[in-house]
Amino acid sequence: MAPFGPYNNISSTEKVDPFPLTPSLASFTTARHVTPSSSTIWRYPHTHTNQPKISSKMPPQPTKFPKPIPLEVTVYGPHNAIKAASFGAKRLLLCRKDSSSEGGLTPKVEELKYLKNKVHIPVSCVIRPRGAPNPDLPGESHDYIYSQNELAQMSQDIHELKETGVMNPIRGDSFVFGCVKRRLEGSNSVTHDRIVVDRNYCHFLIQEAKPFGCIFNRAFDEFAEREDWDNVIPKLVTLGFSGFMTAGGPGDFDDHIDRLGAMCHHIRHIQLIVAGGVFCPGIKKLRQRAHDYNAHSI
Repeated sequence: MAPFGPYNNISSTEKVDPFPLTPSLASFTTARHVTPSSSTIWRYPHTHTNQPKISSKMPPQPTKFPKPIPLEVTVYGPHNAIKAASFGAKRLLLCRKDSSSEGGLTPKVEELKYLKNKVHIPVSCVIRPRGAPNPDLPGESHDYIYSQNELAQMSQDIHELKETGVMNPIRGDSFVFGCVKRRLEGSNSVTHDRIVVDRNYCHFLIQEAKPFGCIFNRAFDEFAEREDWDNVIPKLVTLGFSGFMTAGGPGDFDDHIDRLGAMCHHIRHIQLIVAGGVFCPGIKKLRQRAHDYNAHSI
């Protein structure tokens, strides 16, 4: 592209923009994109007598209005997902049909394929082989501590959903899961187990999911409740998670507005997705605390 300047030294074979832009207009309007050729150039004069003067100052930006927050909706089955998209959802968290009583399970391949033929917004697939264990039964009672067999099932589910060919990482399609484990801490005389991120399991699934992004699920709530979230978030970033879901603690998010606001102030390289009883009055409170930061999803 030629530099700004008057009409000078232009050969008769060269074409000139019949509607030139002044520098003041150029500050608001980008030059049209054209396919360059040997006989076509675009030049911009310093002045134009018929061009109205426009102030070079940008209008003041409204500071009292928060940035728009894209709405992510959890759906159980493709038909609910299609309805949510028609009502304005910007992203869908897809769970298997009729699995709401178990907290949402991995969708079936057929459900994903049907949905992606109907909507064109990002879809995040839940990877969860089972619901929360019954604490009255023997065995592991924690929701997000998985056995090796369950890990293998999660890996297989990711592989099969990818193999459908309907997901698109550029559009923002992704997978949502969370794996934690128990770690003994304390002295020889007094020990206790502590829930920590299972880095090995998470790393394995993230590698399986590539090139799609991965979101850490509400297993994060436990770290938020014990005020350890500022130590856990950098670990999720290092592992390669692009976001995490949380209500800021157990239950609904409006019980943890202050904590969520603090998270918004501190995160830089990962997306916060607010979950848990999201409704309009609570959203307004959160927006008041987080409107100066990158938009997060709900």
